[in-house]
Amino acid sequence: MWSKIIVSLLFGMFLFSFTAQGSSQTDLLVGATDVEPAQITWAPNDLYCEQTLLLTDVFQEIAFGIEERLRTNIAISAEQEMAIGDQLYNTLRYNSDSPFYGIIDTNQPLLSYLVQVAAPLVEYQNRGGIRYSFHIIDNDTINAFAMPGGHIFIHTGLLLNRDFIQNEAELVGILAHEMGHVYLRHTTAALDYLSQLSEIGLEGERTAELVLEATNLMRIPYSNALEDAADRYAVELLFALQYSPLRYEAQWRRWDGLLTQENYHQPDPQQQTTFFGTIVTQAIREFDNLANSHSNHRQRACNARQWIEEFLPEYSHPNFYVGSQNLARFTPRTVQMY
Repeated sequence: MWSKIIVSLLFGMFLFSFTAQGSSQTDLLVGATDVEPAQITWAPNDLYCEQTLLLTDVFQEIAFGIEERLRTNIAISAEQEMAIGDQLYNTLRYNSDSPFYGIIDTNQPLLSYLVQVAAPLVEYQNRGGIRYSFHIIDNDTINAFAMPGGHIFIHTGLLLNRDFIQNEAELVGILAHEMGHVYLRHTTAALDYLSQLSEIGLEGERTAELVLEATNLMRIPYSNALEDAADRYAVELLFALQYSPLRYEAQWRRWDGLLTQENYHQPDPQQQTTFFGTIVTQAIREFDNLANSHSNHRQRACNARQWIEEFLPEYSHPNFYVGSQNLARFTPRTVQMY
């Protein structure tokens, strides 16, 4: 059962429009040197993002629009969501049958760094009644995920791997993405479905099974759109806090190179030389796009470019903060700006 729960969390809760509290006109980085200019770094004729629109993208957008309207009428209150999230968290952390038993928040210095990095994000945005908390899972998995009630988890396999996270701006982007799932009520939508199915109350192993069912339903076919919505939220939050959204784009582009084989098929070049081969290649892409629980990394990088270009005129920042030294020394920007 626990393997099913973890699958649901990893797929359903992994990485829409964010309402900013006003575009910041104050330069937060006076005196900082670990910065980069607030300007587009890719060429207008860059072919990296040239690709045809998939038909499944259209279907997912339709489904996402329906699901978004459903979320506006969610019956679960913030107080209920917090209680359920705390229950799930306590089960994951303290139940001896949990695969996370004994490995959550064991590294206090690392946890302290994470909490301090996240503090400005929590302060800037607010969803009434939700208290965000941040946790570290001590294992080698490359992952981060959100649970209802504001519990945000990141694995040491991701946090300490410099191929995947190279600076504090990239870490902030990941945390902002997971917070986006909570803020935009993606996690609550699953709980709302759960509460309508169950008459036994939100407790016990039956609840865990229903959570699995709910989160699996969220995956198809609109999970890509939910992930994209959380990405957009993260990009604007990076802008608001003057962390570099350019690093968010670069991160997904780098992950595209690291994990290409795990996310989409590489078509046989000979197949593409014929009309039939082109059709087969397109069919493979369509199937992958519908079946995968998240947009592939190249698509997410290209989405980030689009949103950076959208938000850049709204903010007057001369520079963006990168924070390579902050991550290397586990010293948050709130304590030391390099």
